[in-house]
Amino acid sequence: MPTGAFVIKIDHHPNHDPYGQLNWVDETYSSCSEMIYELAQAGCFTVTAAVATKLYAGIIGDTVRFSTPETSTRTLKIASALAATDIDIATISHHEMDLTPALSKLYGYVLSEQTIEPSGLAHVVLPQRIFSDLSLEYGDEDALVPLPGNLTTVKVWLFFIETPQGQYRVHFRSKAINVNAVAKAFNGGGHPLASGAFVPDLVTVGQVIEQMQAQVLAATAVD
Repeated sequence: MPTGAFVIKIDHHPNHDPYGQLNWVDETYSSCSEMIYELAQAGCFTVTAAVATKLYAGIIGDTVRFSTPETSTRTLKIASALAATDIDIATISHHEMDLTPALSKLYGYVLSEQTIEPSGLAHVVLPQRIFSDLSLEYGDEDALVPLPGNLTTVKVWLFFIETPQGQYRVHFRSKAINVNAVAKAFNGGGHPLASGAFVPDLVTVGQVIEQMQAQVLAATAVD
């Protein structure tokens, strides 16, 4: 970033880090793509087919194909308006689900190595060695984060990805139970059903699982 550049932050996550000179943060949006589309509607730029393709991809990526709680009538109206520009929505949707041969092997690893507790909590750790074994890069696994949630018995799931530096990136995901409180307990945060954090080691990974298990059991008891 050039020294002295004017920084504008556009985000739909909680504003824990208001780093820009201008911050437009609105948690009612399901994606930044929707927010950027609103800028186009205000006359800031023209939505060409190329722009619409990227914005539509951003929406279906952030909403996991319109399945997150933040998906709203506004989301669907904007997606419809983008689709009306004659973009190839089928191709975009297929690209969002693309798996390379290496990622398909990681897919199998996640399903075979995850632990599913009787409470409905699933958790899996991806060590750096699995990335090396499959010739994958750190970050390639992002497409698989929703995977455990496809299982009918899973209510909450935790992805622990070992970073190249040796700490663990944690993805907290849930179908209905709030996971943000546990994420915040480990200096993370995000949305009620989708949060993140970084923890230093496997001992702390165990602590995250323990606290999340308690949260799931408490929520289940209330239900």
